[in-house]
Amino acid sequence: MHNFEYLPGVTAAEYLDACRAHHPALYERLSLDRMLANRGTYQTSTVFEGSDKGGRGDTYRQTQVRYPLARTRGIKALFDALLPGGGAGKYVLDVLGGNGTLTHTMRLITPPAELPEIFTGDAAGSMVTDALARGYPTVRQLAQSLLLADQTMDGVIFAYGTHHVPVPDRVTALREAHRVLRHGGRVLVQDFVEHSPTARWYSEVLEKYTLTGHDCVHFTEAGLAELLHEAGFADVRVSKVYDPCVVWADSADEAWVELLQYLIDLFSLERLRPKPGQDHWRMVRDLLSPYAEHLVDDGRLDPILVYPDGGRFAAELPRVALVATGERPA
Repeated sequence: MHNFEYLPGVTAAEYLDACRAHHPALYERLSLDRMLANRGTYQTSTVFEGSDKGGRGDTYRQTQVRYPLARTRGIKALFDALLPGGGAGKYVLDVLGGNGTLTHTMRLITPPAELPEIFTGDAAGSMVTDALARGYPTVRQLAQSLLLADQTMDGVIFAYGTHHVPVPDRVTALREAHRVLRHGGRVLVQDFVEHSPTARWYSEVLEKYTLTGHDCVHFTEAGLAELLHEAGFADVRVSKVYDPCVVWADSADEAWVELLQYLIDLFSLERLRPKPGQDHWRMVRDLLSPYAEHLVDDGRLDPILVYPDGGRFAAELPRVALVATGERPA
């Protein structure tokens, strides 16, 4: 019954056997009927598949693993907002989890006794395969058609890619989150305000300098709140969160070059790949700096910040995220 291909070279039956053996908490919360009903969606290609399928997922996966602390500040803020009472004993679905970025970072910065159990989800087979290889409990599914059973989760998070959910499917995805949450469970949606510097980073820089383009629509504060209400959530709150990208190096000059290299790799800005000489990096810095966004408009702040930190130098690209939370009513 489950002998269709679920992951590249792996049938659903083989995945389920491995999941039952290695990730029993996830297996117990899967709906096998929903997995079967969605069998036609697992060959759907996304921009985050590997280069062999025309995607940019290869460098994204590799960069997330090399720089697990680059977005620590934002990730910690998201989990603090999702689980204000702490994560111990809680189960969280990371809907747009890629190869397990949130899981990796949270395991590095959170004491084990305080860490929620995070299930990574993603639509891209290569992302899920990589996350499973790293030992993370992971499920391949579409955001608008989750494979978790009803009322099995304490938290659901959409982050670092919510704009990739097609506009007509967004309320469906949030209704799916509502379905899998227990009464009193919470959803969190993170993205960026349409036309803000951070959103324009995607619509202008990625559109021009990647090989895949980036034709996505971001959010407004009112529009995001309306989506959560329409999906059935109560106590909806919308705020802005400082969510910078930060990397470290041994000198100030090395730090800002390392940051630019990180951004090129993470977002697959292939048309900005390094050329010989420091002048190339100055050109890239001048090109990318206008997209820095601070929570407080302060003309004294350089767009890309470089400062001493713990005996090394940190380079920081300021970004501001739009974050909404809601609760499934009891």
